[in-house]
Amino acid sequence: MVSEFDRHLDAFRRYQETPWGRLRYEQVATNLARHLPHRPLRVLDVGGGNGLDALHLAALGHHVTIVDTSQASLDEAITLAGSNGCAELLETRLADIEALAGVAAEGSFDVVLAHNVLQYVPGRAEVLAAMVSVLAPGGLLSVLVPNPASDPLIAAVRRGELAEAIRLLDAPTWPALTYNVEVDAITATELAADMITAGLGRPVRYGVRAVCDLISDDEAEHDPQFFGELLRLENLLADRHPYLETARFAHLIALKPKTTPVSQRSPRNC
Repeated sequence: MVSEFDRHLDAFRRYQETPWGRLRYEQVATNLARHLPHRPLRVLDVGGGNGLDALHLAALGHHVTIVDTSQASLDEAITLAGSNGCAELLETRLADIEALAGVAAEGSFDVVLAHNVLQYVPGRAEVLAAMVSVLAPGGLLSVLVPNPASDPLIAAVRRGELAEAIRLLDAPTWPALTYNVEVDAITATELAADMITAGLGRPVRYGVRAVCDLISDDEAEHDPQFFGELLRLENLLADRHPYLETARFAHLIALKPKTTPVSQRSPRNC
């Protein structure tokens, strides 16, 4: 069966090749690197598509399994892994995000990624619980979602659409242009609360693309020198308030406790 993501794979590839697409992947990798232990890890990339996040980690020596609903994307990930000399460190599974229990055993991964995925999922709480379940104690969950606080700024500053900026202030959804659908607007505060409820520690938050999406000169962003300076600036702003509050993406990374919190333990028999 051809998924909706298969149908838009060409558009997604074009996005990945843009300066703003490259910034998204580079910044997420930089943020995640601050938290990864220095040993080979078992990584599950949920909704990982054609594998650009996964390939970066496989190139570092980690074993990565991608789960996605798009066979075309998974095939491309395997091809890219072969071209980059890390095919032996990459596996793929064709499955829905809601079916993780049939793909991964409980506690079998050190790191789980869900980058630019959860806004498409109706049952976010259940999916987060499933991802936490397959994490080993002490493991990391890395989640990236579009930040609705950025939308009014982009509309007003980049496009000069003030009425649209006002509408977006409290909009419950936003348009995902690559796939031509409306998706849930998930705030970082809501997501952090959901992650804690799912059994994780308090997440560390980063902003991704704090200034890029406000720059109207797309041609300048294609200049290698400008791009290099922009990437350096974005990385410096990623963990600084107030800039991360209105960045295009919210990147949250949280640790699964090594022991069950007392409040979640079953009461002892008297």
